[in-house]
Amino acid sequence: MAAQTLCLAAHDMGLGTVIMGVFDRPALERFLNIPADQELMALIALGYPDETPPAPRRKDVQTLLSFKRGQSTI
Repeated sequence: MAAQTLCLAAHDMGLGTVIMGVFDRPALERFLNIPADQELMALIALGYPDETPPAPRRKDVQTLLSFKRGQSTI
């Protein structure tokens, strides 16, 4: 939730973000001098975007959700 809140606040200020979960964690922890009792969980790149692409088309509710009650699917 903290990462999402940071990204939303950055967007409000005209900044772009991307949350990265795959990176060389041990090397970055050494580079940033992260204490041994702590670890990085995510890396957030932050900056001013060169362009503002249009938002992708949203999927309709029926594609994303289903409701099951007993043996029937609604």
